[in-house]
Amino acid sequence: ILCTTALLLGGLFNVAPAAGEGEDILPLAEVRAGQTGYGLSVFAGRQAERFDVEVIGIWREVEPDTDYILARLSGMNLEESGVIAGMSGSPVYLEGRLAGALAFAWAFSIHPIAGITPIESMRRLSEAPSGAARQRASGEAPSLAALIEGELPKDLLEKNLARLFPAPLEGAASGMGWSVAGFGAPTRQRLARSLGPVAPAGQAAGTMPGDLTAGDAVAAVLINGDMQLAATGTVTERLGDQVLAFGHPFLGAGPMAIPMASSEVVTVLANQANSFKITNLGSIVGVFDLDRKAGVRGLLGGTAELTPMSIRITGDRSRSFALQLARMPSMTPTLAAISLLGALDAVT
Repeated sequence: ILCTTALLLGGLFNVAPAAGEGEDILPLAEVRAGQTGYGLSVFAGRQAERFDVEVIGIWREVEPDTDYILARLSGMNLEESGVIAGMSGSPVYLEGRLAGALAFAWAFSIHPIAGITPIESMRRLSEAPSGAARQRASGEAPSLAALIEGELPKDLLEKNLARLFPAPLEGAASGMGWSVAGFGAPTRQRLARSLGPVAPAGQAAGTMPGDLTAGDAVAAVLINGDMQLAATGTVTERLGDQVLAFGHPFLGAGPMAIPMASSEVVTVLANQANSFKITNLGSIVGVFDLDRKAGVRGLLGGTAELTPMSIRITGDRSRSFALQLARMPSMTPTLAAISLLGALDAVT
């Protein structure tokens, strides 16, 4: 559900930081309870806007070598909506320096309390070497005999879809949002049972800028073409052609090659359980090539090889669909299955 950043003179205006602002980082050792700052995230359109941040304290050794900053958010109606899915990765600035990225919150929380991943942890992503994705198929797969006999678990698809949304911490929900376009209501409902709130998405009008900067909306595209499935979040930092985002793992896949797309926000839908952004997905601008505990790394201008998928349904009403699936051997069967269900929905 998340992401964050600070105030002062600019608190009167909802503007992104000037070039060079926040280039210096604020180490976790210098973060103290009571510090105030601001975060950046897109709440409508394409322009990042400020929300206020107040540090509650440091949550240390939550997991091995893992610390988080806990903070209370305010402004941009966050007091009413709570932390919003799609804010994951929102940069948080304290004392004018980049301190971290909004990463997670808790459903049904009375107050907008968020966990922030320290920027030192995310910076290590930028230092990791580039490499080709080396995912192997994993998880339980039915045998060929079971397929022939039709002996499949009824919840097989739901279980595999759930692997797309690992929780950052037990009991917490990430600030990542899910956007779908072209899928009918039955398939969206099936996705929501495994992924949480799934927002219908549209297509951005015209050509969106191919550049990304801190606070911009960004999406990891798993299915593209006549139907789309994407995980949406926020850019934390731009380092040359590299983009750091999300502030938490996407799939925990390590090296990967997932298309990275620009995105715009139509509006925020406040929800008692989990508020989320309704988005229009833009064009592919690069590739996410690394997925670790502290977040994801993208490369502007990079490309990801996709698996083409064609679906043709004949009957009273015939229709064809052209799709491209992200190359993730462990998830390709699941992406193909949900695409087929989406095509059936569209025809019927």
